[in-house]
Amino acid sequence: MSTFNWDSCVEAISEEWIDWLSNWRGYSPCFVRWLWEQKLIGLQGDKIAIPIHDASGAVIACHARQDDNSWRVDPGGIKMRPLLLGDLPTAKRYFVFESQWDAFAFMDKLDWHAAGFMSNNSAVIITRGAGNGKKVDGLCKPDGLAFVFPQNDELKEGETKTPAEKWLVVVKKNVGCRVAVVLTPEGIKDLNDWSKDGLTRGKIIHATMT
Repeated sequence: MSTFNWDSCVEAISEEWIDWLSNWRGYSPCFVRWLWEQKLIGLQGDKIAIPIHDASGAVIACHARQDDNSWRVDPGGIKMRPLLLGDLPTAKRYFVFESQWDAFAFMDKLDWHAAGFMSNNSAVIITRGAGNGKKVDGLCKPDGLAFVFPQNDELKEGETKTPAEKWLVVVKKNVGCRVAVVLTPEGIKDLNDWSKDGLTRGKIIHATMT
């Protein structure tokens, strides 16, 4: 049994941290407070962290941001698992993201924290990394619809596909239901940046009304 204490990480979040995260990612303060109340953000040391749950929903580790902008699973030895939000057993619509920051921006725009437009019969799946697209396997019902949000990555030298394009291929292969791809406009890195650069509630609703 894991002895990792996620509650202490959550309790370390202060009003100053809520303001900092809101300003850094461009989220509304009430949404960030909701993330904190739902125990979806915490501090591991002085690093912002996101919980990692086991199959029963218990938090067994966290994914913590490092000073060099990389992320580390703490404690080590725990396998990465997707972050799942909403009620998967009842969901008919799935919103699939590589990054929690993109997912949180989407949820904030749609007032998910206030039981907004998209929260009913919907679930959010965050693979946590471009190399984790296969982790969607088995999460969606065959009669569901998955809206998939790839990022706009740069093409690496010697590669024919960007990390996001590879992620999208793997997600589409493994998600197990119909897929609608929602593209961020060219020149904008990801949905979180788009949310800070003109993305409105109306635009995102329109994009997900397939």
